[in-house]
Amino acid sequence: MKKRLQNWILKSLFNTITIDDVITKNGKIIFIDGEQITDGEYRSLVNEARYLETMRIWKIISGTLRQQAQRKMFEESQCWDDMVAGKMMLHSIGVIENIVKILK
Repeated sequence: MKKRLQNWILKSLFNTITIDDVITKNGKIIFIDGEQITDGEYRSLVNEARYLETMRIWKIISGTLRQQAQRKMFEESQCWDDMVAGKMMLHSIGVIENIVKILK
């Protein structure tokens, strides 16, 4: 429930994209962009998510981009906008990681 409240606050204050905008799970039922997916599509997405985590591109997306955003924020930022840009990058990476986590 805490995450849902956080997503609502982020969405209402900053007009940002949250995980609920992309994918939601109600028990064993998955909705992507508000549309319920079939069992076959769900199984396929689970396999893709598991495979994605083994790929080098996933490590670049989730790890290297996170490190770069943190470096830009904490070492190279020159104004508040630089911090906001880094925070938004970290938020976007978090949404991507959560999509994969929900599917696994």
